[in-house]
Amino acid sequence: MKGSCACGAVGYEIDSIDTPISHCHCSTCRKTHAAAYVSTAGVLREHFKWTQGLDALRAFESSPGKIRH
Repeated sequence: MKGSCACGAVGYEIDSIDTPISHCHCSTCRKTHAAAYVSTAGVLREHFKWTQGLDALRAFESSPGKIRH
């Protein structure tokens, strides 16, 4: 599966979803996605690869202990 950020500057690929799909209802997810929740699933690092734009990648702590890229 391939994906990217909203502007397309950063790209990635995964070859496996490693945790069950869940739904987050936190205020950050609701605001970012303009929806009541966002669906997420975990991917182990060995199943994840950046494909472009690593230099454009930024991170921030959206809530204590939660780092978003």
